[in-house]
Amino acid sequence: MIMLKLALVVFMATKLEAQVFVPFSNWGCSNPLFLHDNEAALTQGTMVNTSWNGSALALNVGQTSGTYVTVPIDKGRCRTAPFVPFDKLSWTTNLPYGKELPANSELTADYSGLASSTLMNNIAGIWHFNGTGAIANAASIAAETGVAGTAFNANGTGLTYTTNAKLNSAITFDGVDDRIDFVGYTMTAVNDYTVSMWMRSNGTGNRVFVQNRGGGAGQSLTLSMGTNPGGCTATNGRVSFGLDSNGIYIGRCMSGGAINDNNWHHIVGVWDGTAGVAVAAAQFTIYVDGAAVAMTNRAVGTAPNAPLTGLGDTKIARHDAWNVFYVGSIDEVAIWHRPLSATEVQQLYRRGANRVKYRIRSCLSPTCFDNPTWMGYDGSSATFFSELNNNTLPAAMNGNVRTIPPVMDFSDFISLILPNSQYLQYEITMESDSLTLVPSVESVSVSY
Repeated sequence: MIMLKLALVVFMATKLEAQVFVPFSNWGCSNPLFLHDNEAALTQGTMVNTSWNGSALALNVGQTSGTYVTVPIDKGRCRTAPFVPFDKLSWTTNLPYGKELPANSELTADYSGLASSTLMNNIAGIWHFNGTGAIANAASIAAETGVAGTAFNANGTGLTYTTNAKLNSAITFDGVDDRIDFVGYTMTAVNDYTVSMWMRSNGTGNRVFVQNRGGGAGQSLTLSMGTNPGGCTATNGRVSFGLDSNGIYIGRCMSGGAINDNNWHHIVGVWDGTAGVAVAAAQFTIYVDGAAVAMTNRAVGTAPNAPLTGLGDTKIARHDAWNVFYVGSIDEVAIWHRPLSATEVQQLYRRGANRVKYRIRSCLSPTCFDNPTWMGYDGSSATFFSELNNNTLPAAMNGNVRTIPPVMDFSDFISLILPNSQYLQYEITMESDSLTLVPSVESVSVSY
């Protein structure tokens, strides 16, 4: 009888031990993701010139730069987590900030502040001007969409890629013989048109950004700056946009101010014509840095009816009939066969004028007291993760632009060596060229 009771006690103890051990061996987290998407989560860190604006973490109005550093993230909440490295950083914003244009439209479901999900409708071409070093005569210039460009640099000097750019890199022109031809793209039978680009110049006189007239009587919607023929009498650095042909100029120019101050400016020319109706100065609108400027009408010669057709390839930085070249830098050229709205133009400006950038660090201490180095996409403290990495070649930043919000998979960056520590911090840097149009962050997630 005594032996039977003892055996029963051993059996019960063994059974109880099994009930505890099985779930203990499978401890973990069903969702290995840290999501910061509300005020409570995004205000725990350290903020400098940034704050919660009611719906997102934003750069304060009136500031051009600010930072936010999160409190350390502890993956030790899961038993297995310390053995699994952090692997992804992603975020959402209401608009694309510091992002090149994609070939297809982004969705309002992904960027809630977009005017529409149709920005890229009727796009004729996008040229990011990404590259490095000098550009040889006859070199090919890649297009995100549309035809590739061909560089012309007869004297072999001046034409080059530069990192002094708004979005990745830009191209500089010497004002002597440098130009780019979009071979095979001619402005043909258009009734409305938009040209957009970033530029930086201290050039004087007449300088042409984009034209499609050729050397003869072709019709060109010419975007330029200078004294003639836009009507900005004896004033350098004022933007003109209008129909340009033999003995004809119908369009507008800036009534005041100038953009040849050696700073980056976003310029857009919009023509909203109607088939069968004569071209008129009032159909043209010029935008500088996201806003329509005061304009002066210019009408010389007899206006033709729309549609308009050019002659030969569209050219950047060269006007054959006027025999002038552009001097300075140009970045992110885009042409639409439709008139962009004022809101769309402002949001184009904000793609370059607003920037959101990230660095990360992996810590040994729960307070990051060990103070490891902040790291960007190449593993150094000199770089940042941003929407410039949001393409099919994220480390090189010159692949096709993705339409979705950014997801930085650390395995895509071979120079990034992130120690497999228990704690991680991220740092957000927000920048703006405007004191009133400022970027914001709606959510940030870190996974392992």
